[in-house]
Amino acid sequence: MQISRRLLLQTGASALIVSPAFAQTSPGGATSNQFNLGKSWRVIESGANGLLWEGTWTRRGDTNFFYAHWREVRRNAGEIRDTIEFKGINGDEVQLFRVSLNGCYFGKLNPERTKVVSGSASWYAAGDNWNANIIL
Repeated sequence: MQISRRLLLQTGASALIVSPAFAQTSPGGATSNQFNLGKSWRVIESGANGLLWEGTWTRRGDTNFFYAHWREVRRNAGEIRDTIEFKGINGDEVQLFRVSLNGCYFGKLNPERTKVVSGSASWYAAGDNWNANIIL
């Protein structure tokens, strides 16, 4: 598939990362699957290196963007702030984009669609994972 330079400049490089199979959400957060993005997500990222990051992603109004803040709790390795964009949902699979790392989170929703389990990310090493509780 060839993409024109003009299209790339108009849409931005992040548009290329999302699989076309993922449905985009409307500004209110609803999709054809009626997935509720909630007000915030409580996130745990666990590394095979022994680091454990606890984070809160707070939604910016009714947008698909979150202010994200993490704190490393095992080794006091510091804090991180970033922006996360919810890119879409396909069945029970969600995809989010982390701006500073230019990479994607992938996760599976539980049947109630209030938690993300079995999460991975494009920059993760083997054994790294994440999960989240979605606060409605």
